[in-house]
Amino acid sequence: MSKKLNEGEIKSEIFGRDAKSKEKTKLEEMYKAVVEKANDGICIIQDGMIVYANPKVLEMGGYKKNEIVGKPFADFIFSEEKEEILKKYKRRMRGGKVEEIYEMIFVRKDGSKVCAQITVTLIDYRGKPAELVIIRDITEKKEIKEKYGAMIDALEDYAIFMLDEKGNVISWNKGAERIKGYKAHEVLGKHFSIFYTEEDRKEGKPEKELRMAVKKGKIEVEGWRVRKDGSRFWADVVITTLKDRKLRGFVKVTQDLTERKKMEEALREERNLFISGPVVVFKWKAGEKKIPVEYVSPNIKNVFGYKPQEFTKGKIRYEDIVHPEDLERIVKEIQYYRKKQIPYFEQEYRIIDAKGNERWVHDFTIVRKNGEGKITHYHGYIVDITEKKMAEEKLRKSNRMFKVLYKCNEVLVFAKSKKGLMDKVCRVIAEEGGYPLVWIGVVEKNKEVHPAAVVGKAKEYVKKLKITLDNGKYGNCPTWTAIETGNPSVVRDMEENAERTPWKKKATKYGLKSSIAIPLIANGKVVGALNIYSEERDAFQREEITFLSQLAHDLAYGIVFLETREREKKMERKLEKERAQILSIFEGIDEPIYVADPETYKILYVNNALKKFFGKNITGKKCYEVFQGLDKPCDFCTNDKIFGENFEKTYVWEFENKKVGRWYRCFDRGITWPDGRKVRLEIAMDITDRVHAEQKWREALEQERQFKLDTAHYFFNPIAIAKGYLQLALEEKGEEEDKIRKAIKAIERVENVVKNVTQKGEIRE
Repeated sequence: MSKKLNEGEIKSEIFGRDAKSKEKTKLEEMYKAVVEKANDGICIIQDGMIVYANPKVLEMGGYKKNEIVGKPFADFIFSEEKEEILKKYKRRMRGGKVEEIYEMIFVRKDGSKVCAQITVTLIDYRGKPAELVIIRDITEKKEIKEKYGAMIDALEDYAIFMLDEKGNVISWNKGAERIKGYKAHEVLGKHFSIFYTEEDRKEGKPEKELRMAVKKGKIEVEGWRVRKDGSRFWADVVITTLKDRKLRGFVKVTQDLTERKKMEEALREERNLFISGPVVVFKWKAGEKKIPVEYVSPNIKNVFGYKPQEFTKGKIRYEDIVHPEDLERIVKEIQYYRKKQIPYFEQEYRIIDAKGNERWVHDFTIVRKNGEGKITHYHGYIVDITEKKMAEEKLRKSNRMFKVLYKCNEVLVFAKSKKGLMDKVCRVIAEEGGYPLVWIGVVEKNKEVHPAAVVGKAKEYVKKLKITLDNGKYGNCPTWTAIETGNPSVVRDMEENAERTPWKKKATKYGLKSSIAIPLIANGKVVGALNIYSEERDAFQREEITFLSQLAHDLAYGIVFLETREREKKMERKLEKERAQILSIFEGIDEPIYVADPETYKILYVNNALKKFFGKNITGKKCYEVFQGLDKPCDFCTNDKIFGENFEKTYVWEFENKKVGRWYRCFDRGITWPDGRKVRLEIAMDITDRVHAEQKWREALEQERQFKLDTAHYFFNPIAIAKGYLQLALEEKGEEEDKIRKAIKAIERVENVVKNVTQKGEIRE
């Protein structure tokens, strides 16, 4: 949140009643400028109505000023929360609270929701009670918390929780509950200083650490912390600042190191006594180029598997059992201690026991001198610290892996492109994890694996790689195996039979000794692999593989998310271009075309033909008012014909516009507007001339029909009379009967001709 306006200043300077008029005006202008440029939304509510809203409020909601100011504040609250929020307001007014902070959900103009933290302060505005509401958008923070909350909760060995900018607890994982003893509801909203000792709180240590975190970005400290039951534990604490342009809060990670602390104290005590468990004692004679072993304690056989006489009889020299990679270092250290005349010294290094296993030892050597001050012997007390070293290494790897995972997830949150995400993740893994080479391979259409991101001092190795998924010469490798099986593929020693496989042989030239390839699986499909190399043999153990697999899962999610977002942006640009082209076509059509919102009936777009007919300033007005001159929606509105199940189907109809006295044939269709709304598109073709022509044609047909009826009547009456008399004559059956029948036949022929002429327009019998 940007710097909060001082309540007293707002009351006395902006809204006060005691300041002089001129001074008040200047102060109002000054503070208004501050409010207008604030990074948080600021509005004033009076009697439930919004009387002022700064530009940030409009930006957050997607509204115009006239769509907010003068409207009830409750209209913009998410419907499911509205009743509860209004109850809070009523309680506030009755209780006369000066300030209150809480969260609510607002509805944007496009229907989407924004989660906000609001601060409500009672003020006096222009002589009347009002509420100053400061709105902070915390939607992104909520999404991050929801997205990574489950993953953080699953890490029970670490207390991971978030603090707001003041140091109050706003999230709590299962690890925090286990380590500190508090349930979430017991600690949320409380200041994190409750975890510190009374002495630290008096010295202001909690606040001092937050200030250091803000200054440096991140700090790591160790010290005593207090559980809910009052017991103390030794903690390793990492506090990371969350900020973009301003401070958003802190992430605090706490690990219980009480056991390690006890171990270190025990070892320190044991070192003071020169022994730690089973101690092997060596005695070397000084003054010779190759220092011979004069004495070895018998317990060396139980500890390291050697016999004492193997050293005392010269079969084995002590330097023979020192690990070759440590020998040069410890010799230089001994020379330094000897030169400085140091009476005793300590060293840690590796030796090889009788079975060929590496063992870490702590060597406490005492320098023995004669009465003349000349060095005669060295007494070495050798303690096996392999288990301690393994525990420390495991802890170091766990801490390192957690930092890698944490920082990579930070990259995931703020990544803007797929390429940038992969580059930064590789860099974090290489730098924080201490790996000489990290790269991400993606599967191309030709089934080749393309290095999409490469980081590390051995990156030249990747340039020479060729990996395909055809299981041929370049297919049988860890990357191929991980992609094909969907499981991590580990190479524990590349030097073993390296000459048999081209990629192994190349790797050893760059000092790479072990590797892991982890599949990147998104939506059930393997899209690539995360490849990590180490300069140590057998570097990737079960716990580290678990961490890296989780990281690969998050990375695959991020890649798919960014690919989807890039496709959506590309589609949006394409649709916008197509929309511009369509609107350009519409502008060149002489027939009226417009787009209207079916909910508000407001006109969103009109082409030039309509602008010429109704004027240029009709956008934003009601379609039934402009086109029909009505004060309510048209009875013949086609919204019900083109939305619902008929959306994107064309409905064709004709009507007469009474306002302009013209007939139109309309083509209506429901379409999606660029802002996501479903709107009505109508193209109207003027058919007035056609309608008039059809009307004249129908009138001509009617006249023709009447003429035929009149003609038939004129002919049929005399014919009927003639037929009647002939029938009477025929009944008398005189000698003229045959002639009468012929006359009747002739009359019937004439009758048929008249019928065809008047009814069918044909001259035939």
